[in-house]
Amino acid sequence: MTDSNAARQHGQDDFAGLRDYREGDAMQHIDWKSYARGMGLHTKLFVTGQSQELVFSWNDLQGDIEARISLLTRWVIEAERLGARFSLHLPGKRISPGSGQRHMERCLKALALT
Repeated sequence: MTDSNAARQHGQDDFAGLRDYREGDAMQHIDWKSYARGMGLHTKLFVTGQSQELVFSWNDLQGDIEARISLLTRWVIEAERLGARFSLHLPGKRISPGSGQRHMERCLKALALT
């Protein structure tokens, strides 16, 4: 999926692959080795090892509030487009893993209210 690598869950991350870098991706998820080899910028994707779900966490991102909301919103929309199962961790709110249109809408509403 996405971005994201934004997929993190305290010590349980598994590398899931690479995708083309997109503006706003977290710098710590850029695959600097492929860039050094002249292969362009790519972002590392991770999934949690046990449940094979993406975890999008506010605390894993840097930047101001709007930048974080924007990136998390993009990841949520992309995960839904790919049919991925994901959870969303925001300050003061955790949305359990799920998938589907209703799950995406719940996550987008939480982001809008952040």
